[in-house]
Amino acid sequence: MFIYALPLRDRVERAAWVRLLIVVTILVLLALVLVTPRFLGQPSELESFPVLVVGLNKEQTLWIVSVGGSVQPYMYEGILLEARDPTNTTLANETVGDAYDASLRLPVNASATLDLHTWLLDRQGNYFEYNVTVWLFTLEGRTMMGIAFPDEDSAPNQTRTPPADFRIPVPRRGNL
Repeated sequence: MFIYALPLRDRVERAAWVRLLIVVTILVLLALVLVTPRFLGQPSELESFPVLVVGLNKEQTLWIVSVGGSVQPYMYEGILLEARDPTNTTLANETVGDAYDASLRLPVNASATLDLHTWLLDRQGNYFEYNVTVWLFTLEGRTMMGIAFPDEDSAPNQTRTPPADFRIPVPRRGNL
């Protein structure tokens, strides 16, 4: 109500100042967005922690094992994904360099139990490693997938009913 009591010339001048203030505020905020990361220390390359996924195909004739970035694609410097049977015989091995992910497809009849080993190296020299044992069993006429963690003393076994798969983050174990 106060602004309408001013003469027209003063109202136009005041509106121009308000618009100028809005433009300056936007520019200052934009500058802060661009400069603030430098004040905090430039963050290192965005990391995407890997996740190991184990499942069965629709017909339950193939194990499907995959490892890769959990949130976004990330090019790892090296990935090793290995499947062994209980006699420690290697059934499949995928070793790749400069890759986003790795996967294996194994026939279910090849082994009722799989020992899976995964190892990844990121661009900063951190390595991620995990071992998991998976097997199939039948409960009340339904095929179930059992999961054990041989490197973890207190981790209880888990089960999944296909088509549900098993997913677990691969923990960082150290730096090379």
